[in-house]
Amino acid sequence: MKSTLLLALICSAVTALAQDNLPAAAALRFAPTPGDRLSLIVSDTTTDTEPPAAAPGPDALPEDRLKQAFAPAKKTVTEREQGFEWKIEKPDAAGNSVITVKYVYLRLVVTKNRLVRPSFSKFGGEEVVDPGQTFVLDTRLSIAASNPALRQPSEQSPQTKAWVDNQEWYRSVLSDTLMDQSFTLVVSPAAKVVAVKGMDEILDRFRERMKEKTERAERPAMDSLIESLLGEDNVANTFNLSVLLPLPEQPVRPGERWADNYSYEFSGLKVAITRRLQMDEAPAPDGTAALSGLMEFHFPEQKGRLVIDAKRAYQSINSRIDVATGVCRYLNSGAHLEVNFLDADAAQGAKPVLSWNYKLAGSVVVKRLSWRDPADNRFNVYPIANGAFQVRLGSEWAQIDADLNYHDSLVSIYKQANGDAEFIATVAPLSLAYQGLHPLDQMAEQLKKSLQVNGVARVNITWSKYFETGQVHWARFRVETTSQNGTQATNWLQFGYATSGQFTFALTRTGRASSDMDTEADAILNSIAARDQR
Repeated sequence: MKSTLLLALICSAVTALAQDNLPAAAALRFAPTPGDRLSLIVSDTTTDTEPPAAAPGPDALPEDRLKQAFAPAKKTVTEREQGFEWKIEKPDAAGNSVITVKYVYLRLVVTKNRLVRPSFSKFGGEEVVDPGQTFVLDTRLSIAASNPALRQPSEQSPQTKAWVDNQEWYRSVLSDTLMDQSFTLVVSPAAKVVAVKGMDEILDRFRERMKEKTERAERPAMDSLIESLLGEDNVANTFNLSVLLPLPEQPVRPGERWADNYSYEFSGLKVAITRRLQMDEAPAPDGTAALSGLMEFHFPEQKGRLVIDAKRAYQSINSRIDVATGVCRYLNSGAHLEVNFLDADAAQGAKPVLSWNYKLAGSVVVKRLSWRDPADNRFNVYPIANGAFQVRLGSEWAQIDADLNYHDSLVSIYKQANGDAEFIATVAPLSLAYQGLHPLDQMAEQLKKSLQVNGVARVNITWSKYFETGQVHWARFRVETTSQNGTQATNWLQFGYATSGQFTFALTRTGRASSDMDTEADAILNSIAARDQR
């Protein structure tokens, strides 16, 4: 009896000690910070392998099976890359996150008739027999620029030129009606899209443009295709299945798992999905945690006369998220769908009516473009150079154009409420080519020549100076201009280069500058200060 009691006490003490040594449970909820602006690059590659024209039957000789196994396989490879920007708004009354979303660009690369066969020199690898034909559609570039293999228009046949012109028209419609248009996502704390708002209006504009080159009889099919890609339900599916990970209701420790169920329609089939995830390790010092898991697709056993045999239907998931906000830093996934559709009345061993053999590889990369200054949430902090920079403006300034994206540059424009002053901040990725053509010690003179060419009657550089802050090299100068109609203005400009960005700050006032204006301008430009990225 005593020994039993002693053993129980020892076990109790060991259990208590083990519990004391357990890492703290982390609460993973989706709650991005209002005012943050995020860049998301969502990409995936789908490889569709066509079944062999004549697969060996069950009674085939072993050498025939081996010969078939090493025969070239024809594949269609589709690569998609979508650029989004998220602007995090205030949460709604129910505690859901409200996100203003913009498509920044869409890039589609389709390679057809690609022939590959198993490699004899690299185990598990492939060698290319024929690279096939590749076509690229990128909303940021013309069809000709995206497809340099195409001949010049003067060398193209009338049929080819008509096809290229038609593709260019489709690209321009996408660019004009979808890119840089805003819609709204409402996302629950469990990281599930509960509403998409504003996408229907964007699609209506798209449909109006499509009428330019489509006949009335073609439009129902076109509407169905558009809805399948960009309808609000399908946009919700895209974000739920490709960008967001379901988060647990309760705090979790490393190794603990959770699951959720989801369903959607895939190529006319209603597919049930189970996602099982776990937190792999305790949160790192940078506030992030690694998540991994598996997504399982459950197809119905039969649809009409077709019996569905899903041999492989799963997707692996690896991600790292911010524990405090539930937002991914990155998400990588890989899937394999091998599904055969058999005629219910066919003889045993009959060839499938339809076969899917899809391999998918996907990724999501999220970067922080800017966030609101906690001390004054009207103004953005820009993640550039060796950390981040913010600009301090007085209470009489108001932001009139917030966070414009122009050719990969982030532009914010401010106006002085009781004056005629304007302040423009521009942040862009570092371009070594631009830096080489525009060295800081020549920037003022280059700007002077540019202004004179563009119709300004007189340009005078009154002073300039060069300095450094940390790893950033700066040039600051004052430019007085007189336009052809006699309007005068004074501009205080500051350009900077660093290893991770290039940026411009421009303060402009109508009229000639007084010494007080110089003092105020210097104070604003001197307030450009490094900040840590929270």
